[in-house]
Amino acid sequence: MSIYTNSQEIRKRLIYLVVLLDSKATNLFVKYPLFPFQDKVENCKGLCKIEKFFNFLLDRGVKNVVLYLVPEQKLKQERGYFSKIKKLTEKLGLSIKRIKQLGDFNLVVDLCLCQLLNHGHCGVISNGDIDEEETVKILVWQGLFLADAGADILMPSSMCKELVPILQEEVRKRELNALIFSQQVKFYSSTYGAFRSVALYPSFRINKESYQVNPLDSQYIYKYILEAKSWQIDGIVIKPSWAYADILKAAKERWQGKVIAFLTSGEHLILEESFRGQNRKVSREVFLTYLLHSADMAVSYWII
Repeated sequence: MSIYTNSQEIRKRLIYLVVLLDSKATNLFVKYPLFPFQDKVENCKGLCKIEKFFNFLLDRGVKNVVLYLVPEQKLKQERGYFSKIKKLTEKLGLSIKRIKQLGDFNLVVDLCLCQLLNHGHCGVISNGDIDEEETVKILVWQGLFLADAGADILMPSSMCKELVPILQEEVRKRELNALIFSQQVKFYSSTYGAFRSVALYPSFRINKESYQVNPLDSQYIYKYILEAKSWQIDGIVIKPSWAYADILKAAKERWQGKVIAFLTSGEHLILEESFRGQNRKVSREVFLTYLLHSADMAVSYWII
């Protein structure tokens, strides 16, 4: 049998990335399409109602979805900003409940502040640096609230060292059912830029080199797995992933939980540009390489 024929089996291990936009309306909307290469959805040109879009995903057999909360008006880090984050998170919680009513979705939520705050960094800024204590406090609250609202998986993206173990401890203490997939094996890369332009501002540029993983540090994965084992989390996300096949393999060999490959926006665009005209075949090749040889699941902007 051809490796390209069984799309349904591939989709069971696909995590599809969806941006939920807050435009100050009562409900959140799906921002779609994010990029020209994404599948067309009838009458969805910029904004799409949640019910319409998630029924489209059900028709395609996609049930694993990672949600990114993106306010149209970014929050200034000033007095009262935490209460505004809470209001946005409450709207996301209501959206999670609505999505769950539509079908048997496995909902993952990204936990980070970069798409919420107008400076675009992955946490609260204090004296020119990330304030880890304040950032962890906010993201743990957000994660617990969304888990209680029905999120199946919490996927913290901030690089704050204590975030993942504290979040896991609090989830366990409250006997919530949410799994934890850590995104802290996140290498510094220019391939995040296309998504930042969509989620933050057009042509937005930001340097996160000081707190993301050095691309030359191939030993980081081994050190991180040792820590992650003690935390008893459920999965490790490797991003970017196309250029880090050796890291994916190393993680799979040493980690008992799930290994998730995250194909970044820039990696998608490189593949689309390089293999124009045979994109569907190329995308399946990429995913099958990950899924059959290295990763258990993969985050994508494609519906395979």
